Amino acid sequence: MNKCIILFLLAFTSARAQISSSDLIQRNGLNYFAHKINQLQIKDTITIAFLGGSITQAEHGWRDKIFNWITSQYPQTAFKQINAGIGGTGSDLGVYRLNEQVLKYKPDLLFVEFAVNDYNFSRTSILRSMEGIVRKTFIANAATDICFVYTITSDMYELYKKDSIPHTVSVMEEIADYYKIPSINLGPNITRLVNAKQLFLKGNKPVLNDSTFFSADGTHPYPETGHLEYFKTLSTSLAKLLVPQKKQKRKLIKPFFTDALQYSSMIDITANMQKKPIDLVRKYPADLGNAFTDKMPNLLLLNDTAQEISFQFKGERIGFMDVLAPSSAQIVAYIDNDPPRYINRFDGFCFYFSRPHWFFIDGLRNATHHIRIKLSTHQPDKFLMLEKGKNKNELNNIEDYNKFIWRVGKILITQTDAKRTKNK
Repeated sequence: MNKCIILFLLAFTSARAQISSSDLIQRNGLNYFAHKINQLQIKDTITIAFLGGSITQAEHGWRDKIFNWITSQYPQTAFKQINAGIGGTGSDLGVYRLNEQVLKYKPDLLFVEFAVNDYNFSRTSILRSMEGIVRKTFIANAATDICFVYTITSDMYELYKKDSIPHTVSVMEEIADYYKIPSINLGPNITRLVNAKQLFLKGNKPVLNDSTFFSADGTHPYPETGHLEYFKTLSTSLAKLLVPQKKQKRKLIKPFFTDALQYSSMIDITANMQKKPIDLVRKYPADLGNAFTDKMPNLLLLNDTAQEISFQFKGERIGFMDVLAPSSAQIVAYIDNDPPRYINRFDGFCFYFSRPHWFFIDGLRNATHHIRIKLSTHQPDKFLMLEKGKNKNELNNIEDYNKFIWRVGKILITQTDAKRTKNK
C-alpha cells in the first residue's frame, strides 16, 4: 500500500478514536480570549459571536445558555452577543455571511456550528467553506479565537452508537486540527445518555411521566432538555478552555485545502443593478418576507417579468441569498451568451414553512461575466411536488401557491473588494 495512504489512514483512525472518546479536543485552546477576560480590569466590551443554523439561532438554547454562563463567570466584564444563526443554512452560506453578520462586530470569540446542516455536503464543499471561515476570521483579527461546535441528529446518533463519526465532524476536524482550533463535540454525551435510556431522542414534550426527551424531531433540542445537555458539555469544556496558557502569537499559515472562499462576501443589490424599479419587501407590510429582513434588510420583491437584475462579476461562480415561500417562483439567468439557466426557487419544504435560502451558479470560466436574472415567463406546477397522499385543498392560504414572486436580498461573490462587481 502507498506510504501516503497508510499515513492518512493512521491519522484518520487516530482522529476517529479521539473524537469518539472525548467531548473536547483542546488543541491551542482559546488562549487570546482567556487572557483577555482574565485581566483584572477590562474596560472594553467583550464580543462573543455565534455562527450556525437553527440550533444556534434558537432562543433559550445552547447559545443563550453558554453566553449567560460566561457572563456570570466574569460579572465585572461587559459582554455583547452576536447571533448569526440562520435556520436551514450551512457553512457554504456562512462563509459568505461572515463579514457582514459577524466580523464587522470585531468578535473576541467565535463559535461555529454547522455539523448538522452540512450533513449532506461533500468533503470539498465543507473544507472550502470551513477553511474560508477560519482564514477570513484570522485575517480580520489574528486575536479572535474560534471554537467549532458539533451538534447531533437522530441520523448522526446511529453512527455514534456504532463508535463511528459523522462525515461532517471528521471533515471539520481536518480544518480544526490544521489550524489548532478547539472543538467541542456534543454528540457523544447525548449518545451516552440515550444508550443508558436516561434520554430519548424524540418525544412530543420535553418530559412525560418519568421519561425525558431530547427533541420533538430528533434534530432541534428542547431548551429544557436537549439544549440543557448541550450546555452541560459546553460549560464543562469551556471551564478548561478559559484557563490562560502560555501566550503564542498566531500566524496565518498556508491553506490546508484552498484559500478561495477567504475572498467571499455578500453585497446588496443596488438601484443601478435594477431594470424597472424593484420594491423593497418592507413596502409590502403584510408580506411574509418581512420576517427575514433582520439578516437581509434590503430584501427585494420581484413580481413582474419585466423586472431584472443586471451586473458584471469576475470569477467561476455567482450566488444569491433569497427567501423560499409558497409564493416563490422559477427564475431565469442569462450569463454572457450562454443558454438561459432556469432555476426553481420553490421546493417541497415550501408547503410547510418559509425560510431564507441561497443558491450558486457554478462551473463558469474564471473571467469577467455579465448576468441578467429575472422571473421566468414559464412557471412549473408547484403541486407536483406535494407529498403523495397530501391534498392541495388541505393547504393553508392556497392562493399563495398561485403567485410567482422572487424575494432576493444579497449577491454572493468571491472577491474581497465589492467594487470589482460592476453594474451594467
